[in-house]
Amino acid sequence: MSAIVVNELTKRLGKKVIFSDINLEVLEGEFYAVLGLEGQGKTTLAKIIFNYLNPTTGSINIFDMDCTKDSRLIKESVSYVPEEFIFQDNVRAISLFKKTLAFHNLKNTEELNYLVEYFGFNQKVRVIDMTENEKKLFSIINALIVKPRLLILDEPTKYLSIEDTVKLFDHLNKLKSEENLTMFMLTDSLVDAQRYCDRGAFLHDGQIKNTEYLKDKAANDKIIKIYSELDSLDRFTDIGARVIKESVEEKILYFDGNLNLLSQVIASLNIVNYNIEDSSLSDKISAYYKNVEEVEG
Repeated sequence: MSAIVVNELTKRLGKKVIFSDINLEVLEGEFYAVLGLEGQGKTTLAKIIFNYLNPTTGSINIFDMDCTKDSRLIKESVSYVPEEFIFQDNVRAISLFKKTLAFHNLKNTEELNYLVEYFGFNQKVRVIDMTENEKKLFSIINALIVKPRLLILDEPTKYLSIEDTVKLFDHLNKLKSEENLTMFMLTDSLVDAQRYCDRGAFLHDGQIKNTEYLKDKAANDKIIKIYSELDSLDRFTDIGARVIKESVEEKILYFDGNLNLLSQVIASLNIVNYNIEDSSLSDKISAYYKNVEEVEG
């Protein structure tokens, strides 16, 4: 069954087109990422799903329910962790947790008790006294206490410590295995998407540019920076590398293929002054959708 189906969705704010005629499908039990740089419409997409914004044209169905017509029903089984935290300053976390449980007609606090202990969260803390990390943990616990069928996470690792990030995704993977949880991640982190998601769609300039099976890739996307002189980059482009920048001082290439092939090319050209690092989403966007930067040397 499909958890999310986005069909020919367009959203305009005034004269500005946020995205146009986008389509995607997320299967139930799948961990799926929509990757886009800041300002590309990821949060707008989440707000349409929760009926905080109306689409200009097109539709989104959540478990065969229309996100506009069936909004209340959707909110009974779908939770949202926003990028930024907005609550009244003088309220304690426990009061907000109880309001969430009451909205869902839930009286059992077993899941709440488990999660606050699991994350080491003080539920008596007031919003005004929370650190950014605690605010994020609050949002996550508040979303999970209702045992959602679908969890939507907007920049989930923002403000989280490394330890809490590991705990979060360990728990989500357990829910995926035991309860068939579907996760929909909205992020600008290529590394997070590759680490935690099954598939990812790339949102750029208002369009879904491509969809990838992230778990099937032999290696994560890489950036090669070469500081040695080279007459040509043809050996790299022949194995699928894409040139992001080429100048006398520095050559930058993006590569998502077989790393053994890459190593062989580097060795055959006797390149010693270089480094290889994980690609950022910005690097990948530059490699596929922007013109190569050419600098006169």
